[in-house]
Amino acid sequence: MQRSRWVGPTLAAVVGVLFTVWFNRGFFFSGFSTFEGDWGDGRFVALVASHWANPMQFPGGWLDLGIFSPYTDTLPYSDTFLIHGILAAPLQWLGIGVLPAFQWSLIALTAVSYAAAVAFMRLGPRSPWL
Repeated sequence: MQRSRWVGPTLAAVVGVLFTVWFNRGFFFSGFSTFEGDWGDGRFVALVASHWANPMQFPGGWLDLGIFSPYTDTLPYSDTFLIHGILAAPLQWLGIGVLPAFQWSLIALTAVSYAAAVAFMRLGPRSPWL
């Protein structure tokens, strides 16, 4: 008996949703009131995420947050936050707080990463289980 061609992708989607919720359970179960890491991590994330919602809010320009003084143009040191900032900025414009918006960007990118891995396994090596 041949299985339906939708069984593998459906199972992968269900596992992906469960994995995303489990991996980000701290956000969901705290009502988005906690953040991973210590207090310094949260402050840095809030600063960088708020920067991308309004890049010209700091006097040093869009590349300088003023946190690595006396050095300027230091935003590229935190370039990994660029995609998160781009995803979080519209949520901030809609009135969601800085940290919850950033947390939603983490959740979204977790799901996107999982979907990309499944697509690679399905289209790349042609895995029989997908």
